[in-house]
Amino acid sequence: EEAIKRNLKIVLKADAAMLDEVVVVAYGAAKKSSLTGSVEIVKADQLSKVPVNSVDQALQGKAAGVQVTAATGRPGASANIKIRGTSSISAGSDPLFVIDGVPVSSADFAALNSNDIEYMSVLKDASATAIYGSRGSNGVILITTKKGQSGKTTIDLKAIFGISTRTLSDSDFTMMNAQEKLTYERQLGIGRGSSGGANGGAMTDAEIAAAKNTNWADEIFRTGTTQSYELNVAGGTDATRFYLSGQYFDQDAIVPGSYLRRSTLRANLEHKIKDVVKIGFNSSAGISKEGLLRTDRNALNPFNYIFNANPYDAPYNEDGSYNTDMKVAGNQINIFENIANNPASLSKLKIIAAFNLEWRIWDQLKYTTVAGVDFTQYQNYQFNKPESQLSQIEREREREREREYLCVCFNDDKTFNDVHEVKAAAAMEAQSSHYRTLTASVSGFATGKLDAISVGATDKDVAGNTTDWRMLSYLATAGYTYDSKYIIDAAIRWDGSSRFGADNQYGMFWAVGLGWNMERESFLQDVSWLTRLKVRGSVGTSGNNNIGDYAAQGVYGYGSYNGASTAYPARLPNPDLSWEKSMQASVGLDASLFDSRLNVTFDVYQRKTTDLLLSTRLSMTSGFSSRIDNVGELMNKGYELSISGDLIR
Repeated sequence: EEAIKRNLKIVLKADAAMLDEVVVVAYGAAKKSSLTGSVEIVKADQLSKVPVNSVDQALQGKAAGVQVTAATGRPGASANIKIRGTSSISAGSDPLFVIDGVPVSSADFAALNSNDIEYMSVLKDASATAIYGSRGSNGVILITTKKGQSGKTTIDLKAIFGISTRTLSDSDFTMMNAQEKLTYERQLGIGRGSSGGANGGAMTDAEIAAAKNTNWADEIFRTGTTQSYELNVAGGTDATRFYLSGQYFDQDAIVPGSYLRRSTLRANLEHKIKDVVKIGFNSSAGISKEGLLRTDRNALNPFNYIFNANPYDAPYNEDGSYNTDMKVAGNQINIFENIANNPASLSKLKIIAAFNLEWRIWDQLKYTTVAGVDFTQYQNYQFNKPESQLSQIEREREREREREYLCVCFNDDKTFNDVHEVKAAAAMEAQSSHYRTLTASVSGFATGKLDAISVGATDKDVAGNTTDWRMLSYLATAGYTYDSKYIIDAAIRWDGSSRFGADNQYGMFWAVGLGWNMERESFLQDVSWLTRLKVRGSVGTSGNNNIGDYAAQGVYGYGSYNGASTAYPARLPNPDLSWEKSMQASVGLDASLFDSRLNVTFDVYQRKTTDLLLSTRLSMTSGFSSRIDNVGELMNKGYELSISGDLIR
């Protein structure tokens, strides 16, 4: 034994080169240094810095080459996301979203809690996305939710409150006031200024000066509020881990009638059996309700209303009732009466559940299966009360989308002589989707206090439809790394889809990637300020199958003629219809300097999309005006530069 000296100081220094981050990629996980594809990682601490009401909005400004724009300012509205630009004209440019291994629809993120996310992996180039085949041409975003950790149970309670205001000030709304507008109308000989005088003629200067003024921007805009309350419980043992969360989110927009109310629950459980079998269950449920602004007439849009409403009209009469005599853009409407007497909303129920089983058959060989479901139920509600200025009617539309998913995968990883690392995987994947709509409308209500469909007396109408599609896929990947320096990866996938013609239901997609970890070379070992330097490149193909469920098939329409039911050809079949195909090539450089305090990533890419899915015109002598065909090409190329720093530690 030797006593420790009193003045002895021990300092532990992290070796950035040894701390090789493991990230989730397609059908598994990998060390970041072993990747040949362009993969951007967005972690939970980056997502939680700015409160957002949707998962997709959390990506804004977080990854190079990822463009996130709000389609509307409505709370709960999904964002438009493009990875490396537009790759299609009519088949959509949205990336594929995968949550805990289950592909999901991006349109329903308003019913999910972004604070449940551990991190996102954004797959951008061919090497990273080709393994997703006919769905990967627009990029892939893998979302991994939070898991519990062994040790003490932790309880986190979070509350957020914020306000929002319009970005434009009063000086930006340089509209005429009541006196200016009335004077202008008198000069033109139109409107109230020319005929609203006491004698039935033009208004006098005194009458114009006495007119009351309404600033419609101040009347309509308000201070919006956002509040969120969240409780998380996480913990576990070495064998069992759990993560539970619940959130209530409430946002009122800057215009009345527009809001989002959401409640979410999540339960993630994981259990190990003797380090051989691991069973996991991830589930989330969310209920949301969005208040929708009625735009039956263009003037009812609040932002149009501000510019079209006359400043001499008041929203309310002296007795406090709505002023229903005012005209806006030729329509006799009052926006506040419209909001009160014509409610509209969109309600969603979103459930995502994934069961996964991992069985390590022996040290190198691992079997994994993932079974999941993505269920969404929508209810569109619209009610014009009898006392409303709009025509009285009630409409309700219910939609359901259910997707089932199953993946069976074998992974084999082995290292020989400490320098030869070989990995391979093979999988079978099956997915089905069922979509159903039911719409009912009715009018003739005796009172606005009852809004049930059965209460309406006239113009009852019910309609609906059902669609389905299926996909069956086989895929394989292989990779080799020598001495952690030189990397080669390859992937191949066969997709079969019910959406395409009988002669082209199956397609093959592939990719090859190369990587070189230069910092491990002997000639760079003495460069102390260089932590990591990697050159990578890839080339490969992927596809886009977003054309609707029956575009390739000849279908019949149904109607009536002279009181009798009829059936008629509604679309020509196209047995040769196939998916859009994208060929992408990219070269990238990753550098970390000064003990990873400064990180730089640079990419150059080019993507060519062929066999675009477009509507082509037909001779009317065929009985049809158009059909969907594979025609046209689209080129997309660009540069990406990402610089991040950790200057203060």
